[in-house]
Amino acid sequence: YWLEGPRTLSIDTRTGFISFSTSFNIDAPPISSGTPTDQVAIDSLLSLFRVIQIPTENYNIEAATYSYMTIDKTGLIDSSFQQAGGLVKIVIPYTVLGYEAILPIETFAIVDADGKIVSLSLLLLNIVPTGESVSLISGSSAQSQLKYGGVVLSGNSSTVESMTAQSMYPAYYLSQGDFYNVSTRRTLEPLYIFSDNTVKVGVPARKL
Repeated sequence: YWLEGPRTLSIDTRTGFISFSTSFNIDAPPISSGTPTDQVAIDSLLSLFRVIQIPTENYNIEAATYSYMTIDKTGLIDSSFQQAGGLVKIVIPYTVLGYEAILPIETFAIVDADGKIVSLSLLLLNIVPTGESVSLISGSSAQSQLKYGGVVLSGNSSTVESMTAQSMYPAYYLSQGDFYNVSTRRTLEPLYIFSDNTVKVGVPARKL
């Protein structure tokens, strides 16, 4: 397996407990030739969380998405999504205070029919509410700023100016640059997310 070193580290002087935020991946060959189910996938991931004592309150299990994957003739996982296959991929959204958190690393597990996790991506965050308040712009103001662009979360960035948003909702965001910069503190930035059938764009919600 491959383990990525901690990105942040803190020590509680009262208890001596050390906490850190990091991410890691594992890779192992599948051992089953059957067809896995969604329930097998979620049970395996929750079992792993229990064994390594990961709190699950920020993982939105109910909103998890599932897709099948196959193994090609070389024994590698075929990344193209299938209607059926020997592996199932479960992707779990991360939430903070009930709002989606857009993170630079996706939390997912790929599981075979026997419940063996053959690939895993997991971001462990040490989130500490500070109690600080942030002034936000209104949703209508964010809508008017959308024509000037924003953080393109998915889709083709060339269509942002002409997009007609079909939905809007608040979320948090941590950029790739923020995650990999050496810092003692990172802040999840509030966003308004606009989406249509082709693109999803985040407009910063913090009032300047």
